[in-house]
Amino acid sequence: MKNGNSNPNRHLHIWFTCKLYWVRFIYRFGQPSQQLRDPFEEHGD
Repeated sequence: MKNGNSNPNRHLHIWFTCKLYWVRFIYRFGQPSQQLRDPFEEHGD
C-alpha cells in the first residue's frame, strides 16, 4: 500500500526545493532591509 504521497524521497525533494527558494527570497529581499533603521531597537525601554 505505497502511493506517491508517502514517498520520503518526494518529501525531501519538496522540502529542499522550498528551502532553496526561501533562502533565495531572503537573500534577494532581506539583505537591503538590514540597512533600514528599526525604531523599536532605537526606543530602548
